[in-house]
Amino acid sequence: MSQPSFDRGSAAPVPRSAPRSALAVIGDAWTGVGYARFFQPFEHLRRRGWDLRTLGRELTLVPGADGPVPESGLLDGAELLMFPQAIAAPRLADGSRVRLVAPLCAEARRRGVPVVWSVDDYLPAIRSANPSFERVNDVRDDLALLADAADALIVTTPALERSLRRLGAPIHVIPNAVDPARWRRRPQRSGGPRVGWAGSSSHVEDLRMIVPALTRLRRRVPFTLVLYGLVDMELDEQARRIRADRARYSASQRRTADSFLELHAALRPLEPRHVPFGDMTRFFDVLPQLDLEIGLCPLLDDEFNRHKSALKAYEYAMCGSLAVASDVEPYRGEVTVTVANDPAAWCETLERYLRDPRARERELAAQREYVLAQRNIETLRDRWAEVLDRILEGR
Repeated sequence: MSQPSFDRGSAAPVPRSAPRSALAVIGDAWTGVGYARFFQPFEHLRRRGWDLRTLGRELTLVPGADGPVPESGLLDGAELLMFPQAIAAPRLADGSRVRLVAPLCAEARRRGVPVVWSVDDYLPAIRSANPSFERVNDVRDDLALLADAADALIVTTPALERSLRRLGAPIHVIPNAVDPARWRRRPQRSGGPRVGWAGSSSHVEDLRMIVPALTRLRRRVPFTLVLYGLVDMELDEQARRIRADRARYSASQRRTADSFLELHAALRPLEPRHVPFGDMTRFFDVLPQLDLEIGLCPLLDDEFNRHKSALKAYEYAMCGSLAVASDVEPYRGEVTVTVANDPAAWCETLERYLRDPRARERELAAQREYVLAQRNIETLRDRWAEVLDRILEGR
């Protein structure tokens, strides 16, 4: 039978003697979410006897009543079955879909294996312009099945816990964290102030919000704008491809594409230095090398964003870049420098910290101290171990 393909990754091997094993319904390759919510915590749980398994390069399928399903032996040896927040339904060469949620949850229930749903976004509020909208909408039936089948949820923020409480399953809040051992400080040799932003194309509207502030700031203080991510190619090339292909896009894809084109046009006068996305394993080297004095965390205040975490700010702090964030729920209480979503306020705050290196260093020191004490996987691994043990005990 045909088999769906999953990206090959670079997760480190785990000890064969580990007495406890969790099966995560993800591929082997590191993504931002996959690393933060699966690979990183389980790297630190090895010493507590945990092993993380993933789907691997190929998933063996067998005939099912409604089409191909994973073979039941996939769960052999697993004590937990863990799903990411948005599970894919791979399409085979013949066009048929592989539904993973129903058969795997049914087999887990038959074996008495708890089903855990790891959630870090509030998907019911996802905007149609979000690049993931169609993928999420495509598996809404699977998400509803998973919401019903989950024995427990692990979420990143109290906001998610409040909004998902209606599902009835126990919810455990474990914040996103950084691993200090993976991070290096920025080199501080760029020769001039740098202000930068790192993120995915799901944040196009958030970044576009502060372009007027950056334009105003450029007239007051010379700085280099650095962008990391958005897309995996040069911005001009992405814009060219969008214009060439736009007529074939769906309505939601056109909204996403048009938002990018508007951002691209707005950024042009600022002449940003852009570093396209690459292999996630290089992220820990690339972000410090951007050599940013200030890392930007703009976020529109809407229902979807209010459920997000402040991980971006933690990563800037670990690089030695001061995080300046929107004064919205994910960042309140997590970041020392927050600002109202107003161009004048953003411009004033950024100018103050660009002109005053001592103030910038004081705030950066406070941000690093908080991250190392409160958002450090070396301490939060104990919380992970406690939660997983409680889920197993509740079985």
